[in-house]
Amino acid sequence: MKYNDIIFNKFSSLVSEGKLKPKKYKSKDIIFKEGDYCKYLSYILEGEVEISTESYQGSLEVISILKEKETFGQFILFQDKGFYLGDVTAKKPSLIIHITKDDLLNILSSDKAFLEAYISSISLESFKIKQQVKLLSHKNALDRVLFYLESIRHNNTCKIESVSSLAKLVNLPRETVSRILSRLEAESYLIKDGNKITFM
Repeated sequence: MKYNDIIFNKFSSLVSEGKLKPKKYKSKDIIFKEGDYCKYLSYILEGEVEISTESYQGSLEVISILKEKETFGQFILFQDKGFYLGDVTAKKPSLIIHITKDDLLNILSSDKAFLEAYISSISLESFKIKQQVKLLSHKNALDRVLFYLESIRHNNTCKIESVSSLAKLVNLPRETVSRILSRLEAESYLIKDGNKITFM
């Protein structure tokens, strides 16, 4: 069983037993405001959540979009002055469990399988953050695209949702990413067939 299934099953059973009570949110409900002190690990049983902030120019910047079986607050719950870095909003009707630090520690200490699954989840998220930092450290657009494609490569292939989604992931204009892919195809470095990329 995968670690995210172990976490989901554990939280679902605690809800069934009445030990945890999920909270319902309507679409566009504000769950937490930017700057609010984090008192919970929040787990999405159903729905979708957006974390966003306002730029200095006044435009809305989306930090992340989270779906069911994902958590938020996990990296700031144990900080002395942990606060939310953006507004947390329900993008659609959502069912969310809010777990206090003490309750989380009790759950972790009483269930070894859950503890291992939770640590695996945190480790993977931490690794992804470090990958993103390394990705953005590449100032050259070509290096940035290649680094990302290599990171999702399995054997000689990888799949992307679209050029637009790839551009968002590497934080570059779509036109720039499209030109880079065309250049790499012309140089016989890769072949792009729809959303499938094959390395030569």
